[in-house]
Amino acid sequence: MMHPAIGLLMATSLAFFWLIPLSAWLMLRGRPDDKARLWFAGALGYAIAALLFALQGLGGPVWWFTLGSSAFSTLTVLLMSESLRRELSPVQTRWPAMAAIVAAEVMVLALLERQGLWAEWGRPIHLLLVTALEGVVIARIVQVQRRHRGRSLWVVAAAFMAVMLSNAARLAAQAVTGHSTGLLDFTALSNVAFVANFVAVIFYSFGYFGFVLEKSQALARAAQAETDQARRGESTAMNREQAVRDLLRERDALISRLALMQRAAQAGALSASIAHEINQPLAVVRLDLEEAISRLDAPSRADDGPDRRLLGLLQRAATANARAARTVSTLREVFSARATEMETRTLDAIVAAMAELMRARAEARGVELHLTLDAAVRVRAGAGELEHVVLNLLTNALEAAGSTELPPGRVSLTTRCEQGRALLTVADNGPGVPAELREVIFELLRGTNPQGMGLGLWLSRSIVERHGGRLQLLEGAAGQGACFEVELPRVTTAAADM
Repeated sequence: MMHPAIGLLMATSLAFFWLIPLSAWLMLRGRPDDKARLWFAGALGYAIAALLFALQGLGGPVWWFTLGSSAFSTLTVLLMSESLRRELSPVQTRWPAMAAIVAAEVMVLALLERQGLWAEWGRPIHLLLVTALEGVVIARIVQVQRRHRGRSLWVVAAAFMAVMLSNAARLAAQAVTGHSTGLLDFTALSNVAFVANFVAVIFYSFGYFGFVLEKSQALARAAQAETDQARRGESTAMNREQAVRDLLRERDALISRLALMQRAAQAGALSASIAHEINQPLAVVRLDLEEAISRLDAPSRADDGPDRRLLGLLQRAATANARAARTVSTLREVFSARATEMETRTLDAIVAAMAELMRARAEARGVELHLTLDAAVRVRAGAGELEHVVLNLLTNALEAAGSTELPPGRVSLTTRCEQGRALLTVADNGPGVPAELREVIFELLRGTNPQGMGLGLWLSRSIVERHGGRLQLLEGAAGQGACFEVELPRVTTAAADM
């Protein structure tokens, strides 16, 4: 029979071991913390193991108590190890694997017990398994501590280290002396091992309580920080939105100013063509008017019929005058600095006007200019903005086609309609866009013309996108000319009338 003092010690220990999981259950009630529940489920397993260990002194099937105590102590370490692993990874361990470890241990220990080899082989095998699992627990404690910075975990690690060292000492003693040391042998080694196990339960239980508290405090601080940040965000949301609106307005103003700068540069570059376009019809008007005046000053003709020649001269002068007026109107539309207003325009008319303006320059560079217009549809356009885009693309195409080594140069402007969209392509037979620039050709300050400012294509794309369209460089082999496509949404009759 067990000594009364030992019985009191065991009863006190059992009461303490069972109070730990009970108090944990009360503390965790209503909390979604499965990791803590696993840990204290392990503590419950150790309480069961301790109970079975204490029942060995009461008689009955002692070897069943021995097997049960060993199995539950192993299960304790497995559950605590799994609790720590879930702090590091959300992937859950398969329970059958844990059950297989415990079942295999029970089968081996039962076989050794039947052979009368428990003290010689059963206890060492159990101690080896538990010691190895305790080493895994300590390694995971270190990993969890590095992630969560929980100081309480060092107390848990110290408790497991004490138990692991006491088990290692018992194994070493058996290897040296050949005698297996039980926890109640009342030798110096067994007493140290018993105290180590008893104190370890206290330390790893309250140490883990501290870790749970630290996690709760950290979560509370994080939640408070998020709440404070949300409040600060709400208080500054309107300011941010206003800042974004101001930034967008500044961007549009910058694009408008840059477009005006480029228009001025284009006006200078086109000065010779502009002079030719205005000079030619004005010269025709002057010559026709001089001839008309001379005919009026001549003696009257015998017949009273109208002077057909004089009528033709005046009609031709009127036509040339209208041509000059159109040129001036187009120039004023393209190069004026007035505020941009959205208007409903016809794409073919815009392209034809720009082609007519550039025809003299094309002839001067020996470039053939071809128009295929089949998009007599209306689009929404800012005053002079689409003209600016067409003029920029046409200027680039003329420069490229005029530099080709195999004349004549050729530039084609084609318009068409597809699926409710108006399309314009500007193609040339120049050297094409180098492969290294195809991806960055539309970026600011990137271009192929060494005399240019690197603004044209970037501004053109910005203008087209602001009109709800798209400007892109079509795929083609380098050195076989370039082809740019402008895509714009058509304006329906109902939308145009609004």
